[in-house]
Amino acid sequence: MNKRSLFLVLSIMMINILIKAMDSFDTSQKCIVPSLKSIAEQHIIRNNRNNHPCDHIDQLLKNENIPYDFHDDLKEEFVKQYAGHGLSGGFNRKQLYDKDIRTAIVDDKGKHVFFVYSNYYDFNIIKLDTQSGQTIGHISGHFNIVKALINHNVNNSEILISGSADKTIKLWNLNNNKCMATFDHKEVVDLLSAEKNILCSISDKNINLWDISVGQCFKKCYNYYATIMSHSYLKDNILYIHSFNRENMNSCLLTLDIRSFKKILLNNINNFFCFCNDPNITTTIYVGLNNKNGIAEWDIRNPNKEVQRFYIDDEVTAITIQNNILYAASFDCSIKLYNIQNHRDIETLPIKSFIRNLQVHNSGLYATGSSGLTQFSTNSYDNIYNALRKMYK
Repeated sequence: MNKRSLFLVLSIMMINILIKAMDSFDTSQKCIVPSLKSIAEQHIIRNNRNNHPCDHIDQLLKNENIPYDFHDDLKEEFVKQYAGHGLSGGFNRKQLYDKDIRTAIVDDKGKHVFFVYSNYYDFNIIKLDTQSGQTIGHISGHFNIVKALINHNVNNSEILISGSADKTIKLWNLNNNKCMATFDHKEVVDLLSAEKNILCSISDKNINLWDISVGQCFKKCYNYYATIMSHSYLKDNILYIHSFNRENMNSCLLTLDIRSFKKILLNNINNFFCFCNDPNITTTIYVGLNNKNGIAEWDIRNPNKEVQRFYIDDEVTAITIQNNILYAASFDCSIKLYNIQNHRDIETLPIKSFIRNLQVHNSGLYATGSSGLTQFSTNSYDNIYNALRKMYK
């Protein structure tokens, strides 16, 4: 073999060695990525009840085995989990609409808000883009005011469900704003709640249960002697209704097992304006009390004594909860934030006027009322990090 041939063979061998080395390097780098994502998911996404979420990101960013290039991935996961929860420090306040709104629903992705006016002569559902604040469509089909509006997932597809004074319930496709089905309710629909394939439609004195998949009413509850108030919630086959007890002439929390329609009147949980359920603890209820008595936390398994009290200087009009943060709107034109684990007051957000409804979503905190629709949000890693630090220090 001559020198030229030998040189060629050695060159090919060296190239092959380099290729294998580079492949090995790439593989080692690629192995870090799924490991990083799994760590972020475990510590940042799943463990969202931890008292010190910032400690997770601290520990992960200091881990010398994680290349600096991947720190942004961790921060991105952190922002996805904690952005838009109304935390202090770096709020973005956006007025999405400036007219009186009766009720509004944010879709699962946080891209759109569906709402209805308080105008008794407008029967449309308005579709609004949360990024631009522009109205991008009208959903028409009811012939009287829309009184109830919820979103729900059926067969991994999100739909909008509306109940109207025209005595019908309509299911809407959110992709094309078309009506998928109409249920004949035969009475004015005041409230709607849904779980899996079951839809509860509530009117004064009566409750109907519908199988959404077939569009049929399969059970009715008549004359339960309560007047519907502001809110209902269905979880684990238990229906919670804010109602008015005609026996003691007081607002109360009516609880029904929809399998038997067995009624449970929680007599000590009364005289309140609004309520919400803790999504993490099914049996925990928060009620906004009348007469400037704040918010009371109750365990419905033992309704003889409230668990704790959050004091507010005015009557509470709307409350919601997410990630151990309680949001409460009151007549004093403010939204107050509380940490329900350490019972601390976090922040107070001034608002323009009366709020009927609060919704918290990863895209922001949405306040709906007489002054329209306002979105509070933050998507800055530094702002969220500092806010959580402040909250848990």
